Amino acid sequence: MKRDKQITRDDVAEEAKVSSATVSRVFNNPSSVAPKRRDAVLRAAEKLGYSPNKSASALRRSGSGIITLLSFEKKERPYYWGNQVESSWFYGEIVQNIAAELEHTMYTLNLKKRGELSDIDTLNLTTDGIICYDIDSAEEIEAVESLKIPFVIAHHTSGFPGPLSCSTDNVKGGMLQGQYLRSHKASKPLYCVNFLDTVYPNRERLQGFMKEWNGTQPHIVNIDPSSRASIPEEIIDLILDGTYDSIASVNDVTLLTLLNAVTNRGGKSILETMVLCGYDDIPMRSFLPYTFASVDIRPGEIYRKGTQLLLSHLGQSPSLSSLTVQPHLVIP
Repeated sequence: MKRDKQITRDDVAEEAKVSSATVSRVFNNPSSVAPKRRDAVLRAAEKLGYSPNKSASALRRSGSGIITLLSFEKKERPYYWGNQVESSWFYGEIVQNIAAELEHTMYTLNLKKRGELSDIDTLNLTTDGIICYDIDSAEEIEAVESLKIPFVIAHHTSGFPGPLSCSTDNVKGGMLQGQYLRSHKASKPLYCVNFLDTVYPNRERLQGFMKEWNGTQPHIVNIDPSSRASIPEEIIDLILDGTYDSIASVNDVTLLTLLNAVTNRGGKSILETMVLCGYDDIPMRSFLPYTFASVDIRPGEIYRKGTQLLLSHLGQSPSLSSLTVQPHLVIP
């Protein structure tokens, strides 16, 4: 290992048997380099003890060297990802994946939360690019579009076809739920929904679920997961009477709200005979007294690829304007 002088980008290039420009691309826009060459550069950098000077690189580019993960407080909506204790794992997984994607680049990650849409103007001077967390309104999109820096929106983006985006396919996710129930011979499904007027991904999930039930009309019930009082007593009675053979929901928390209510009425044994499927694959499912399948939207992968997409545009070599990460069904 070279110890007599500071290790440079040219040293890494020589060790990896690539050009110096390739080394630069690996540390600025890694997804633009073929995996074999990228891995060779990273191995060479690790062997030589090379670490790019992110501050110096930012100065050379006349930039900040910062990528910002931006989220908004949604004051008109008490129920959303950023305002739920049970969803903190989701944000943590996203941050870990973005940070991992930026680790070998010239950029560092910054986290910003804004209470007012007008408060984001200062980002023009403090960051080179923005990854928008859980954008789901036209007002939020307009605020970000007013900035003069590149940005990518994630993870529910189907309502906004214009900006760079990396999203999940909620219609496909709903279809996976329907297919799972049908594969277990379910014919009398109950589907739990909520906030259909304000949360368009929930409408997409319901739409996908309904696609799988030709000739059968699932019973749809609206449940507010923040209030057990929102569960109609007659629905619990119908579950206890065996009217339904399966239950699916637009998210795991809503499903658990119903399952707890049924259990409190002495119906846990009934639930054990039913086919159950949630959405979002919350980690605490493994510690609960219920066993059910759930759709994983793969949030870490969405934001990892979203980071790659943003870096490709910062690097002046864009190849895609949008990406979709397909959801997976997780079966217990």
